[in-house]
Amino acid sequence: MLAGQQLGPFVVDKEIGRGAMGTVYRSHYTKTGLKVAIKVMAAGLDSQPTTLARFEREMEILKKLNHPNIVRLFATGRVGGQPFYAMEYVEG
Repeated sequence: MLAGQQLGPFVVDKEIGRGAMGTVYRSHYTKTGLKVAIKVMAAGLDSQPTTLARFEREMEILKKLNHPNIVRLFATGRVGGQPFYAMEYVEG
């Protein structure tokens, strides 16, 4: 678990979901306290070209979308070699 770990300008608060592709954490932006969701790709999946391409495509699609009913992408990066992206957090 990454709770308490800083990923760029974000600090991980707690795990809120897990799936085949990775884990999602509720986090916050250190400067403003804004809640964000960070999706981290599951360990080892980045060595599978097709799966890595799918994860990277998710990030590219979110970067391009601007709609009030779709979460915004804030940042991308890597933690422990695993790709992640930070997006708008939605309660519920």
